[in-house]
Amino acid sequence: MENEARVFYLDTSAIVKRYVFEKHSDYVVELYDSSLDGEVELSFSLWNVGEILGVFDRYLRRGVLT
Repeated sequence: MENEARVFYLDTSAIVKRYVFEKHSDYVVELYDSSLDGEVELSFSLWNVGEILGVFDRYLRRGVLT
């Protein structure tokens, strides 16, 4: 039997940590790196996209993002 990659579901807060440095962002970056290496698969919901845009908008208005 072929080894199957582990699947990690990322909620909105985890996805945001990929782009905005927050507590535990380093762990999320490691997950993305592992995904690029084919070691794990990352999953998220289409609903996350709208939530992420809202979070990025708030960060942009506060000057956290450029």
